[in-house]
Amino acid sequence: MSGEMRRLSTGATTFWKSVFTPTWIAGAGAFTAAVWMDLIGSTPNTVPMRIAVLLAWVAFSSFLLWWGRRMTHVWLDGDEIVLRPGGREYRLLLSQIRGIKETRFQRVKLITLDLGRPTPVGDSVVFVAPFAFQTPFGDHPLVAELKERKERLRAGGDGNRLLH
Repeated sequence: MSGEMRRLSTGATTFWKSVFTPTWIAGAGAFTAAVWMDLIGSTPNTVPMRIAVLLAWVAFSSFLLWWGRRMTHVWLDGDEIVLRPGGREYRLLLSQIRGIKETRFQRVKLITLDLGRPTPVGDSVVFVAPFAFQTPFGDHPLVAELKERKERLRAGGDGNRLLH
């Protein structure tokens, strides 16, 4: 649209989605296998302990897969959000976004764009926010900017275009 896109998500999105998650699953899986094969001999290796380690690995791995798969890289092109999952490009007007939220009190600051309806990329978009100093209970500067742009667009109209 404007010719110059600005990246909103950070490289940490790739780290948490594509590096940390599989590394943690593989490392914890190796530990679980070592427990089951009795390769860790410093503690009593009972069947209930083996089952507990296996269940913990399955639970945390499932959570990390869900958590990581939601993340995507996001760009801002004028007043459009640009997403490129799987090599395809999707554009969405900021005025079409129902809500903009951020996580609080977490080490990894995530921003969620609630699309309000099912789309080819899901009904929400999650990305890792760039580092910024912010007031303890205030909005992240990027969240504040996106909300302000969204409100300006809503006041000016043109929120009827569909995601393509």
